[in-house]
Amino acid sequence: MTSLTIPDEIAASSSEAAVPHAQPFANVRRLWGALHIRRQRRALLLLDDRMLRDVGLSRADVEREVTRALFDLPSDLRSR
Repeated sequence: MTSLTIPDEIAASSSEAAVPHAQPFANVRRLWGALHIRRQRRALLLLDDRMLRDVGLSRADVEREVTRALFDLPSDLRSR
């Protein structure tokens, strides 16, 4: 029986790239995460100024956050 070796380029690739059907699921997870962040951003609109001060935000911070694009995610969530 002969032994097979895996070229370094293939071995170093991500598991999602190695499995063609995994990429659509990664996109679904990314969309789900983006929608979750959007709900959190919109929930900030429901807080009054006192509550915003309690968490260290101003009304201008909230307006800026709410107007961000759907996939403009915090850097720690981009790779998920």
